Amino acid sequence: MKQMIIVVGVLLGAMWLGVLLFSSSDDPYVRYGLKDLTAEEKVETLERQTLDGDIIASNVTGEYVRVDTKEGSNTYALDQFYLSIAPYIDNTHPCDMHNFVTCQSELSGETLQVHIEDDEGNVHYDDALTLESNGFGGIWLPKDIDATITVTYGEKEVTSDFTTNEGAPTCMTEELKLQ
Repeated sequence: MKQMIIVVGVLLGAMWLGVLLFSSSDDPYVRYGLKDLTAEEKVETLERQTLDGDIIASNVTGEYVRVDTKEGSNTYALDQFYLSIAPYIDNTHPCDMHNFVTCQSELSGETLQVHIEDDEGNVHYDDALTLESNGFGGIWLPKDIDATITVTYGEKEVTSDFTTNEGAPTCMTEELKLQ
């Protein structure tokens, strides 16, 4: 009888371990560390990773982050505006709505100095920003401001105006050619 209890216990333990190992890795929210995060934390986590477009797709607007998987689509409301920037020297792509899977730029891992000031003179960002492996770096800003961004990279610099109003682009690429 003791042997049977031990065998059943071992089998149940192995089944439970199999469920934990195999079912959780199939869940894109678990695989990419998105489960139980706030919308803002999801955005930051997605930006830092290389995503497999066959498993997950995601983009961010000024109002929400959208996550698409084979199981369906979910949107998560954002309290702030997420601006993803990709300054470049030689090559870029046109972009309005930042896509965490397809957006790629050339200055992967580089550190830039970024200054963002609104039209009323309020400084919203003035710090170094290290670009992620996709060549983009994200900055949280208040919604509904008109602002100017200045990016410095070594001896090169670029300045561009932008807005965080409803419907505004969340991706800045072509405007940020470093000269």
